[in-house]
Amino acid sequence: MVKDLTFDVRYDNELAHDYYGDGKKLADYMRRIYHDKDLHFPDEFDSTLTTPPIHFMSVEASDEADLDDLRNVNVPPGLNIEIMDLDMNGAGQIVIIKAARHFRIANERDVLRKYQNRTPHLRPLIDEITGPRTPPAIVLKHLESDLRTAAGTKKLSGREIKHVSKRVLEALSVLHEDGYLHTDLKMDNVLVNSTPPSQSTSTQRFTDGQLADLESTVHVTSGFCKDRDEIGTPIWRSPEAQLGLQWGPAN
Repeated sequence: MVKDLTFDVRYDNELAHDYYGDGKKLADYMRRIYHDKDLHFPDEFDSTLTTPPIHFMSVEASDEADLDDLRNVNVPPGLNIEIMDLDMNGAGQIVIIKAARHFRIANERDVLRKYQNRTPHLRPLIDEITGPRTPPAIVLKHLESDLRTAAGTKKLSGREIKHVSKRVLEALSVLHEDGYLHTDLKMDNVLVNSTPPSQSTSTQRFTDGQLADLESTVHVTSGFCKDRDEIGTPIWRSPEAQLGLQWGPAN
């Protein structure tokens, strides 16, 4: 038996990217890091168009693979690795497990605890996994796809854009009311479920639209906001944030 894990690798800076190389070189490097963990890495990581890029890949692991052991592997300086498990929880429900020794995991947990009961349009926290020797892990609802992938499969209609945009704006409104900012708003972080075949006569393509990845959500009074830190992905970043001007809920 095998299961699929998702490795999400982020560089701390462009120097780290230059050192570890592109998606193919990074895959070779990861094989060396996890050489004794019975993992099957593809030839190359997929990449986002960011600077530095975010690399991700689906990795086959044996059903007996110890996720805690994988997450405790010493990671070289300059790399930030998240290992997510697309798995079944005790209720027979497909979920996402996100784990890393990084403050952003706890930040997403705290933001969701505070706001997910105030709107159905944030991808909800289902559970938390804790242990004295394991990194923080959160269990999140799984949706079929993200808006960028869905748009690449079939062009979005005006009706579909309005349907999803309304839900995203409602989720943002709840955060903004209390002075919180998502800071990484993009199509990849808008998750959707498709209308099931049994409802094929429906004119609506999506049944759900939820805003996800609240790891970098911050308050307007935080140092990140006051110091005008770079936020999000460059191609989706607002002009104010791109130019180093003050950013907030309005932009």
